[in-house]
Amino acid sequence: RMKKVSVYTRSEATCPSSYYRILQYENGIACDFRNRAIVPDRIFANYNRSTGLRRKWYQICFYIFCAYFRGIRFLLADIVKKPDVIFVSRAIMPKICLFPIPLLMKRAFQRTSQLIWDIDDDIFLPKEITRTEKKLLLKYATSIIVVNDHLRSTLPPEWRNKAIYLPTTDGDFANEDIQELFSQREKRYRDGEVALLWLATYTSLPFLAAVVPFLDAAAERIYQNSGKQLVLEVVCNRPLNMKTSHLKIVNELWSKQLAAEKIRRAHIGIMPLANTQHSLGKGGFKLLQYMAVGLATVSSAVGSANDIVKNGESGMLASPEDLTQWTTAVTELAASWERMREMGVKARERWDEAYSYQSNLDTLTEILCGERDR
Repeated sequence: RMKKVSVYTRSEATCPSSYYRILQYENGIACDFRNRAIVPDRIFANYNRSTGLRRKWYQICFYIFCAYFRGIRFLLADIVKKPDVIFVSRAIMPKICLFPIPLLMKRAFQRTSQLIWDIDDDIFLPKEITRTEKKLLLKYATSIIVVNDHLRSTLPPEWRNKAIYLPTTDGDFANEDIQELFSQREKRYRDGEVALLWLATYTSLPFLAAVVPFLDAAAERIYQNSGKQLVLEVVCNRPLNMKTSHLKIVNELWSKQLAAEKIRRAHIGIMPLANTQHSLGKGGFKLLQYMAVGLATVSSAVGSANDIVKNGESGMLASPEDLTQWTTAVTELAASWERMREMGVKARERWDEAYSYQSNLDTLTEILCGERDR
């Protein structure tokens, strides 16, 4: 019979990490998935997009209230109808773990044959997970999935032997016609536009804001050299509000469909980061999305980016201490369509070799369906 797998996520389609870490593989793995989205998509979206102190606190309270009662319902269901596997994406409870949730977690974790804890970001530094839930997951997890060695190092030494490495990738582009995308991008380039793309959530906006003046300088050079307009397309759950002299900024509200459309038409994907502990925990998912569709990339040389990008071949790395390198890298790439295309080809080859959807699917199939029971 197929294994029964209860998958705890923060949301479904509205939460990128929920979708890309586990839900996109649901149809490819021969298991009976039970989706345990801790809040509905609409509530998660409102929580992330809310601005203003009063409205923000209202959405936070409503989010936690909803998660509390849904969490109780799901955990009780898994205690009564024992699943073979419980898969927890990041954390079950958002920031607060009130009675009787810890007792229900412990009982549900004890009853399942496998408990898989997936960590795709440093959730400990910003206290995204409570100490109570962290202790339970560390104790009862049979496998802890991480995106890089830094996240493994944040686990207590006695639990690091449970760690399994799995990058975050995007299977939606696995069968993409890359040559057709190159044709569309070349036409846009010949028509006088060079499109930078930044995909992320609002928490990363400060990283983007830090490099915007240097992208503005690149826009001026590009226009002087070729007459082309440099456009920064920001696809996020909040806008980037900055004034520039030469760089054109286009803000778009993130949705999965819009992000896919923008990534297909862009010329250069960017991922600026600061050299912080939190950034070291990031798995470089945006870079892998860009590479999956054959985009040339520019990234800060921080954390996973140093492993993902072959500097000067499949992308370009810029020092987080010398932001003028962003001006140089973008100007150099924008000067030649052939250079962008060549780098895009190498990026897709790198994705196929090391970060493909099929590779991740095989790993998850082994974890969920293989013999890893305790």
